[in-house]
Amino acid sequence: MSELQKIDQQHRQAVSKLEKKYQNLRKKLLSENFKFGGSIDQLEEQLSSLEDEFDRFSTLTSAGDHAKAQDVLVKLEANTNELEKTIKIIPDLYQDLDVHYPEQLQELQAGYTQLNNQGYQFSDADIATEIANVDKQRTETLDKLGQLQVDAVKKANDNIQRQIDHLYAVMQKEIDARPVVKRLMTEISKFITHAQNQNHELLIELDRLSQNYSLDHGELETARGLSEQIKQIEKSYQNDLNAVHKHVAVDSQVLEQEQNAQNTLTQIEKQQTQINDDVSGLQDDERRAKKNTIAVC
Repeated sequence: MSELQKIDQQHRQAVSKLEKKYQNLRKKLLSENFKFGGSIDQLEEQLSSLEDEFDRFSTLTSAGDHAKAQDVLVKLEANTNELEKTIKIIPDLYQDLDVHYPEQLQELQAGYTQLNNQGYQFSDADIATEIANVDKQRTETLDKLGQLQVDAVKKANDNIQRQIDHLYAVMQKEIDARPVVKRLMTEISKFITHAQNQNHELLIELDRLSQNYSLDHGELETARGLSEQIKQIEKSYQNDLNAVHKHVAVDSQVLEQEQNAQNTLTQIEKQQTQINDDVSGLQDDERRAKKNTIAVC
């Protein structure tokens, strides 16, 4: 008898606790239904179902069927906690899908239109199509939220946000690249001219020295090879320059290509300087020879 009284007391406490929970959940759904979007119907349906189970639990308790009442109570508490958790999670998910993502997508579309009008090109993304695809995913995810597929919605929201961040990054990359490209193209033009002049003078000197000396380290062939490299760099530079002027260039690609050209030209000039240093001894010999010839005369 004592044990039954104890169980009865526990059930009465559970009844009081669950009643309070249901009242709070019902009040939240009624007063804040705008935060739940299409999921509100399913939430209210689940809450009604739980309230029906609660009535069954109360009936069993009143009838003294504590064993069955206990089984119902365990499931009821678990399902109530799950619904409470879902109701807590959904508003943020819905806010992202209904407000935040549309705002970001609208901003992306406006930004893309502006950049497109300014002649920006994008290599790794069809921005307009991707924006449309993301918005389609957003709509589909809203439908899933309406069916309370919370875990699927969480994953979908993460994926949508990653795609939005990627689109922002793609556009920002081109925005950042353009002023650097403008500055670098001018620098590379001067760099090419300097490397060409340096190579031209080096080839003349090596050709002259080869008339009287044996160049055993392939200096002349190396200098000619460097000349061909400079020609290829100039050709690529002109292609990039034409693309920029015609507004068909992807600025980030041009930037990468011209940075590589800058590095290559730096190495070429170092090699040309090294070749000139290597044959400087022969030049000194010539000067001494001329000086001695003049002295004899």
